[in-house]
Amino acid sequence: MLDIFLLEQLDAFARNGTLTSAAEELHITQPALSRNMKKLEEALGVSLFTRESSKISLNETGKIAAEYAQRALKANQEVIDMTLAFDRRERSLTLGACTILPIYEILLLLQERFMDKAITTELTNREQMLAGLRSRNYQLAIFADLPEDRDLYCQRFNEDRLCVSFPPEHLGKKRSDHL
Repeated sequence: MLDIFLLEQLDAFARNGTLTSAAEELHITQPALSRNMKKLEEALGVSLFTRESSKISLNETGKIAAEYAQRALKANQEVIDMTLAFDRRERSLTLGACTILPIYEILLLLQERFMDKAITTELTNREQMLAGLRSRNYQLAIFADLPEDRDLYCQRFNEDRLCVSFPPEHLGKKRSDHL
């Protein structure tokens, strides 16, 4: 099995194009990165680089290896993200909302039903709530209107109609003026 740090370093080299700039990004020395790339070649049993007098570049095998390294790094991050998200869901409920007004009423209902879970709320926009529901970061979301997403179960909650009120003469408005 390959060490993840070797794949991270190969990915950094592929993105940066030079050992020096990849080493800077990774906060390691260029000789350390060079030694690690040699270790990776030994572990795989293939040559990944074309070495010239003062230049190193990925050969075709190295380009393929870098592509798979990037995929492996993304899969590794997905393992971390999904595990943390699952654990979070097991211990808590997260409610996304576009406005604070109905949160209190819904929180009371949730606290009665899910006494063993921590309940958190986040004020955010519509796109973030939809993404949060799809990724399971939110277990519930409060929208101003029904989202058009067939994968979501939606139920109307209350029929509040909000209005803004202010005293006469406030902000230069007269009682006869309209918003």
